[in-house]
Amino acid sequence: FRELNDKFGIAQCLDNLGSHKLMKGEYEQAKTLWQEDLVLRRELKDKDGIGWVLTCLAEQAFWQGDLETGFTLYADAKKAFRDVGNKWAVSMTISGMGSIMLAKGEFEQATKLYEEALAFGRDMGDLNAIAGRRYDLARVAWSRGDYDKAARIYEDTLEFIRREFNNKGAIAGTLFELGEVAWAQG
Repeated sequence: FRELNDKFGIAQCLDNLGSHKLMKGEYEQAKTLWQEDLVLRRELKDKDGIGWVLTCLAEQAFWQGDLETGFTLYADAKKAFRDVGNKWAVSMTISGMGSIMLAKGEFEQATKLYEEALAFGRDMGDLNAIAGRRYDLARVAWSRGDYDKAARIYEDTLEFIRREFNNKGAIAGTLFELGEVAWAQG
């Protein structure tokens, strides 16, 4: 793509390379790749792409513990996605913002953000998003030490997953979390 000066193709490759580096724990290399990607997306005026790269950079900041930068980047990504009408991505960024609030111990704010993302999931009929945000709300209850509420939400989520789309991975993950809550309860 560089030989062809295909900026969109280069940007797409940078997305994937950045994700690969992030998964390997090579955070600074991921950041460098995504910063180059962001420059290209801005040159191309690719708002959806800009939103995606800002989301990637937000996740990289989150993984490195820079919660303030992560939150700001998620908020910027959310605006970019709203501008192009990408509801799924708006929901994803709101969920990311909720995860940052949860990591900061700001449970009320995390709950509000997860509920907002859940509403997007319901509006879109996105079963994975609905299950995921329910799962997130259970994590908030668990983090607060409200194990009974966390267990109820996980059980409801498990029933929802089984009834609506029978995703075996999601079922296994939810059962695992129910086990963790039971363990925390003694």
